[in-house]
Amino acid sequence: MVIYSYRGERLAEHSYLVLRLYCGAFGAAHEKLVAKRLNMNPELVAKALRTACLLHDTGKALTKFQEGVKRGGGMRFHEVVSALLVYDTLSLALFGEGPVVRHALSFAAAYAVLQHHQAMRGFREALHSGLAHLLRLGGGIDGGVVEEVKLAARMAEHLFDAGGVLEAFERSVERASREGLCTMLQEFMTTFTNIASGHAPASVALGRSSEWAATWGRLQTALPLFSAPLQLCDYLAAYLARGGRLRALHREALLLLRNASRNLFNSAGAPASGAPALNPY
Repeated sequence: MVIYSYRGERLAEHSYLVLRLYCGAFGAAHEKLVAKRLNMNPELVAKALRTACLLHDTGKALTKFQEGVKRGGGMRFHEVVSALLVYDTLSLALFGEGPVVRHALSFAAAYAVLQHHQAMRGFREALHSGLAHLLRLGGGIDGGVVEEVKLAARMAEHLFDAGGVLEAFERSVERASREGLCTMLQEFMTTFTNIASGHAPASVALGRSSEWAATWGRLQTALPLFSAPLQLCDYLAAYLARGGRLRALHREALLLLRNASRNLFNSAGAPASGAPALNPY
């Protein structure tokens, strides 16, 4: 089943375009900067940032949202479900990297997704209000989102080797179906809020408490480096595909993208061989 991010726009198209924009405007140079700030492997930082781009709207696959989008309705608090899926997916995909790195990057990517809209709420308000709204709304995740994300990943295979992430995402969607989305959301809210308050996740052993404290101190200053690129690229992707009003800040960012030596409009944005070509205008 096709999953839509907006009326007439497939989730795969929007996810792909956001990832293209991110890689063109930020990409490896930005990831090296973030990795240096965090004292982490740039490849792991890249996986977290690009996963956030790829999965940032997967919460729109909630069955009630898909029913509404066909009528032209909105999808309030979809970012809460998306953040849950990003956190759970990266926690699985980065399992072999140790609990400190795994939870720090999973949290940072989920934070970026939770805050990716321009009219940002505080994350605690978004979580609490979103959970209350989603509990009233009910419904589960449409399993078609797995194939939709796989399609976006195939189009972006020249930008992101998402193999392990796709496997983890499929397991996360299956878990939501098996255990219930609301149960997972409540667990996620507790875990996310505890980490945001500076507490080490339960799976971080006592012997790693000092490592976690040092990592958390660095991560707090780096969170805007996760959230700002996604906010900008999501807004620009929506503007390019849907039109509407372009704010002065975003107009300047779009001009920078056009004039960059390596960006969406040339080598970094070229679709992979055999991938469907999308017109971003």
